[in-house]
Amino acid sequence: MMSRWSQSALERVALWVSAPKRLKSAASKDGAMIIVPNRRETPSPESTRHHSIYIHPRVRRGARPGSPASARRSPPKGRKSPQNPGGGDPGRGGVWTSDRRRVMFPGTRSMKPRWITLTTDFGLDDWFVGTMKGVIGAICPGAHIVDLTHGVPPGDVQAGAFALASAYRYFPRGTVHLAVVDPGVGSDRPALAVKAREHLFVGPDNGLLSIAIEQLGKAEIRQITNRRWMLEKVSQTFHGRDIFAPVAAHLSAGKRFASVGPVARAQVALNLPRPREGAEEISGAVVYVDRYGNAITNIRNEGFQGPGRAADVFLRSRRISRVHDCYQSVPVGKPVCVPGSAGFLEIAVNQGNAARQLRLKVGSAVAVRW
Repeated sequence: MMSRWSQSALERVALWVSAPKRLKSAASKDGAMIIVPNRRETPSPESTRHHSIYIHPRVRRGARPGSPASARRSPPKGRKSPQNPGGGDPGRGGVWTSDRRRVMFPGTRSMKPRWITLTTDFGLDDWFVGTMKGVIGAICPGAHIVDLTHGVPPGDVQAGAFALASAYRYFPRGTVHLAVVDPGVGSDRPALAVKAREHLFVGPDNGLLSIAIEQLGKAEIRQITNRRWMLEKVSQTFHGRDIFAPVAAHLSAGKRFASVGPVARAQVALNLPRPREGAEEISGAVVYVDRYGNAITNIRNEGFQGPGRAADVFLRSRRISRVHDCYQSVPVGKPVCVPGSAGFLEIAVNQGNAARQLRLKVGSAVAVRW
């Protein structure tokens, strides 16, 4: 190859010696490659674990031979192989060969670790959150970890579920959402991993994941039973560290989702109040109170927004405010109701605390009338 093409026209990549023979022959015959994730440098010839090959620049990740290297085409869906038994796109760790086959890095389904979000009631005063991050980093060093919130009230599963359901959709596809609000830790409650519409969720089976799963619709739910994905010693009081964090790290590293454990028959769902709609009224309730004292209801913004519709908000029989566009639509210290960023009606006080001033709490009855 070197006699036909200059080195500047080629890409140097690393090939695992441990790859199956059929992949090695395909690589040498077609100029395809098996890519080591996130590794641009080439191992030395003396390395006993790797050796190097050269490929023509047209045979690149995501481009089919015979088409421009810049043309990115989606791989065929549903194709199964020994390296991709689940079928579909084997991820960024592969290339197209000249006979339209996809070759991928053994044991991985993605070139890049997935994002991981953390939602807990641990707070930041103790070592719990930091320890979970350490476990994740030891298993998947390249994972992008985002603290969604650690301020969920202790043991408040509904608050944790609402926070998670309000935020997951803003993260990249493939993100692993790790949630731990687990008053039943150490009991016989199952641990779950869920795959739904390009999002992955890991957490206890106590309703914490149920709102997000309901929003996403069809989901694959599995019980976490694979001991190899857990820490060697599992405590009775810190499954966030010993079970959930390791599982999230393995999923972020690209391990097969099905390997986490068997399909779960059902999951615990929260018994949340449902809004009731009438001809001129929607009745609902407060489902979450944030740190500003704003009360978020279960009444969706679409239910009361519309051209020529002026809506008023009532607590029991007392009128609080008309629905406005922003907090500062009313004087400082006055109640105001706005379409909230989470997609639900929000009751607030301009530069004040609505929960304290209006005596609101989770479960307080709310009605919108027009």
